Amino acid sequence: SVQFEVRLGDVPRSLEVCARARRIIVRTARGGFALLDRTGRILLTGDGPLAVDPEDRRALVVSKGRQILYHLDPLYELRRWPDARYSSPKSVAFSGDGRLAVVMSVPGAYSVWEIDEGHRVYQ
Repeated sequence: SVQFEVRLGDVPRSLEVCARARRIIVRTARGGFALLDRTGRILLTGDGPLAVDPEDRRALVVSKGRQILYHLDPLYELRRWPDARYSSPKSVAFSGDGRLAVVMSVPGAYSVWEIDEGHRVYQ
């Protein structure tokens, strides 16, 4: 068991352990997130939704209205989608194989993206 304390600047709403138990997602009361490693070190924070792919290799975030894909180990930015802008994103998710991602901005409005190619395949 490992114990740690992290100051996020917002009230935690929920916790989620990623697929391979290497990372923890903290979702905040104001709709933001923090992605922590298993020692409690903050890897990423943002004001919108976050999803980690099924293999625990990449994270998709929407922060400040921008959609960004990160490689997680080591941490670096893989891609930004210049034509993907969201005023109030609600959630993001990966497909089971990690090849597609969906971003929902308001109920009923969503975009599906090919992760490796960066193309929007449905809106």
